[in-house]
Amino acid sequence: MIRFFFENKFYTIWCFFICKLHFSMHLVTTFYLIFLLVSSCDTINSSFTSTNYRGGATPTLWVDYPDGTLDYNYSPSVIYDFSSVLQGQKYRTYWCAGGQKDHIGDTVYYAEGSSMHGPWYTKVGQQWNPLTAQKSFVFQSTHNGDDWDSFHTCDPSVVSDGSGKIYLYYGGACDCSFFTSRNCHNICNETVFGGTAIGVAESTDNGYTFTRLNNGLPIVRGAMITRDSLYGAGQPSVVFKDGMFWMLYTDTTGRASSHGGGIYCIRSTSPLFPPLQTEQWTPTGFVPYNRSTVTDHLFLGFGGAGPEWQFVDQFDVWIFNYGKVFIINGNLTQIITSFTVPDEQTTEEFALASTPDRHSLCNYTKPLYIPIDAIRSVGTPIHPETWRLASEGFDLIQNPFDANASVISPYCWNNNTAPKQTGSSIIGVIDIPHASDSLNGWACVVGSLVPIAVDVYFGGPRGTSQSQFIGSWLSNAMSESAVSQSCQTTGTHYRFHIPVSTFAFQSQPIYIYGSALGISQLLVNSGLLFHEINHL
Repeated sequence: MIRFFFENKFYTIWCFFICKLHFSMHLVTTFYLIFLLVSSCDTINSSFTSTNYRGGATPTLWVDYPDGTLDYNYSPSVIYDFSSVLQGQKYRTYWCAGGQKDHIGDTVYYAEGSSMHGPWYTKVGQQWNPLTAQKSFVFQSTHNGDDWDSFHTCDPSVVSDGSGKIYLYYGGACDCSFFTSRNCHNICNETVFGGTAIGVAESTDNGYTFTRLNNGLPIVRGAMITRDSLYGAGQPSVVFKDGMFWMLYTDTTGRASSHGGGIYCIRSTSPLFPPLQTEQWTPTGFVPYNRSTVTDHLFLGFGGAGPEWQFVDQFDVWIFNYGKVFIINGNLTQIITSFTVPDEQTTEEFALASTPDRHSLCNYTKPLYIPIDAIRSVGTPIHPETWRLASEGFDLIQNPFDANASVISPYCWNNNTAPKQTGSSIIGVIDIPHASDSLNGWACVVGSLVPIAVDVYFGGPRGTSQSQFIGSWLSNAMSESAVSQSCQTTGTHYRFHIPVSTFAFQSQPIYIYGSALGISQLLVNSGLLFHEINHL
């Protein structure tokens, strides 16, 4: 069984080697096209940098056939969640691999692990074994020749809207060379569904089984305007934000597509993307959806295929992974900057580790360091049987970097995957300094593992005429067990150490407030002079 690729993506079915081989000739040409398109996009001066690169090309997750035959593994989707079957297993990975011996075609598999590097486990808690994991799939083709997705179901994008349901968006396709149904050739006809099309399925058991929605029909079809490639519409990447589902997808047949590629953007208040509840992206903003014009504009000029994105609430930007990692402003009008991951060996698009609604993960000890981690397929591009999944990543920081401006975003506080049990009481103490030129103490929200901000005033309580605001810091330094007991958690980072050598305050009383999400509390020992704190 052989599949064929172009544009760094396997698109076609498992047959017709000679007639499909010319698609691979687009590979080099398309890479040059992509870079030309990207370089023509509007960009603004970079205010972000990347640091702490990690991971590499060592595979940690894959599935093979029970007889030891190697299988291809690619197109993952990763969410970070506390509600998995195994206690402590937080990273949940969905990806595409070959079907079982009795079910040929692309199938969506699932595994979960405590880190991006494994070890991995099946959905029933068994340690992952590539030779015995063939039954650990969560979604597959119907194998009914009357269905549009009877042969392939792949390129999963898994997202939750916070309602308790998890949605699986996927690319589906049929292959009439395997089915003899009288309707098959009509169903598979590109003029009906545009080759590959996008469907959606729903899970009510936390993402372990899925049921097709929209009466089993696709929700996005290829435009069938250009014909460089009849792959169609697929490779969805969906984010839930501001009460809407935001989708990027590939359409090789769109009006603006060329050389077999084109990326487009739509958003909807419904997971089914019905036309009357859907809007399409244009360079001047979103407008009502129109199937005849939805592919008039490439998303920010990006041709090619294989988009993946997430939203970063801490910085109000989008992360768009497309060979390189692009930072896009919150309004989706400009590319701010881009990064190249050092070890960028990959046979497929990256899957960004995200919260269930596809936002970036939160860093509760260093809020200005946003972890951008990904799982992607590695191996020899022309040998799909070598494709397996590996992880890598980096931290994104905003410039100019100010460690004191470390306010955790409301999203990270409210995010239901955050490792915290937020209480309503703020407590804390100004205590004996470790050095004569620093203010020290601890502060927390009772029951929460999340560090909070501390606001420092000299001269008088906040709001008084004598009060002078000095600045805000984060209580995220290592703390002792007695502090954890007071905070009623197992957390270990609640202390603050504030340098004060530049402040002329020796004769002024000090007031420090613990602050989180609009709640503020004066810490114990506020109102004392610095030398009085030294002698507590």
